[in-house]
Amino acid sequence: MERYKGYACVAQDNGGGRCQELAVPGAEGSAVFCEKHAEHHNLAPAPDIVLLAFDVGASFGSELVEADIPFKVRDEEGISSKRRPGVPIFGKEGKRGIDGGVGRWADLLIELKEAGYILVDLHWFNRQSPGGFQRNQPRLICSFAKEGEEFKFSDGAKKLLRSLTEECAWAYVHVWANPPDENGRIIHSVNLIGHQKGCRGKCGLRFIGGFWAVSPAE
Repeated sequence: MERYKGYACVAQDNGGGRCQELAVPGAEGSAVFCEKHAEHHNLAPAPDIVLLAFDVGASFGSELVEADIPFKVRDEEGISSKRRPGVPIFGKEGKRGIDGGVGRWADLLIELKEAGYILVDLHWFNRQSPGGFQRNQPRLICSFAKEGEEFKFSDGAKKLLRSLTEECAWAYVHVWANPPDENGRIIHSVNLIGHQKGCRGKCGLRFIGGFWAVSPAE
């Protein structure tokens, strides 16, 4: 049976995270389970932490500083060496090159809040692209969790975050469901590239308890 291109199996794997296989169409045409989990499965657990990672580009560097958003230095090589491979929810290519982009980010923030998640951390760092061709590319990280103290926004940070989530779209969205870390926490990462200001977008990203989906814009 040919693999369904674009959505990861929603079952739990033996490691406690989401299955690494892609879903295949079932009898009714839906594609939510791989062949191995078609009949016997437990659903993958919801994430403990959801990270929204905005690749804002070098031009945003000064705005991040002016917004008084904390800057952190990260050991990218050290983190990568310890990281176990995650599951790309929408396949290896993610949602790339969607006509009109992915928008309605304010709706996603509301959905996370209704599911019990609060913003517990906001910071940015300079990342290096694979191969080292681009250095000092700012990435803004918003961390949402069900436990912890809610992050206290500065007015500048609120304004900047609104500019990245309201009345705009992102050209490329990649969602990763990572396996449990050394503390047993499951972290899902949403990577956003290609900010399109003033664009509503042709579709929106849905959380759906950590299963994730893309829905058409209303």
